[in-house]
Amino acid sequence: MEKNKKKKIKIISILAAILVVIIVLSSVIAANQFRIKSELLYYVMPDSIEMELNNDSMLELYKRKNENYDYKTQKDNPLAAFEFYYYDENGDEVVVNGDNPIMIDGEVQGAPTMAFILSSSDKLNHIKKVATIVSCLVILIITVALIFIWYRVWCKKQDEEKERKYGRKNENNHKKKKK
Repeated sequence: MEKNKKKKIKIISILAAILVVIIVLSSVIAANQFRIKSELLYYVMPDSIEMELNNDSMLELYKRKNENYDYKTQKDNPLAAFEFYYYDENGDEVVVNGDNPIMIDGEVQGAPTMAFILSSSDKLNHIKKVATIVSCLVILIITVALIFIWYRVWCKKQDEEKERKYGRKNENNHKKKKK
């Protein structure tokens, strides 16, 4: 009886510790949610893309993090967390911040932010497929584990019930002796 009580206390304390860890992690994630989303978006976007301009020529665009961006004070402008740049015909770097459009020869050529986000859709679809497969496997494993645990508990209860009902029998007494 004492062993069962200690076992239950141990299980409850492990579950309580897991619950505390989950609560702490969720509060940390909630506090840094914007920064985490921004970092994930940065890593999902390709390092460079080719963007078609209005004059049917191609422009190679690159991305990097905006080192001057403050996640706490500039939450209303999340696209400013990224810097996009390209090299002009002279080889000079031209920086386009956030959602500002690219201007070449006084003409708007398009927004690099949208081009990068749209080009990252293939990567996002792949991540989504992998996450779906992993979550299905986790659910399957948990279901099998719960069925196994239920079966073990049920067997133990059946054994206890048989023992209570019939008492513990010595197997040697019930065997017929051959003559």
